[in-house]
Amino acid sequence: MRTIRFGGLTRADGLPTQRVFVSDANGAVHVLDDLMEQIDGAWRIAGVRYAERLCLTV
Repeated sequence: MRTIRFGGLTRADGLPTQRVFVSDANGAVHVLDDLMEQIDGAWRIAGVRYAERLCLTV
């Protein structure tokens, strides 16, 4: 089963960043950082950075 969980907000490279935890079909958890920016009052994902692969299952 695949799952997605959202972590708290931090800052990276001067941008607000939201950490995202995604488990794949094999149960491995991948950690992504969504770099956010505000355009015309709406929040958008400016980029995604692959942070790490965790050796645990969800």
